[in-house]
Amino acid sequence: MSKEANDNLLKPIQELELHHFVFLMIKRKAPGLDGFYIDFFQMVWEIIQKDLLEAVGESKKSRAILESLHANFV
Repeated sequence: MSKEANDNLLKPIQELELHHFVFLMIKRKAPGLDGFYIDFFQMVWEIIQKDLLEAVGESKKSRAILESLHANFV
């Protein structure tokens, strides 16, 4: 991997970048573990965007998925 590619992977996620990917996802394709379709997250974007950006940034910084996102329903 080039230094430039590595630097791009290591830089913080920007809000516009996260917005772009959330709104590119196909609606009603498949629910997440929490049972919500991406439509829900797109609909409440204005409410959740800061928290989602923080969660993604924290996961990227720690190089691990946050423990709270590992929840399963049996």
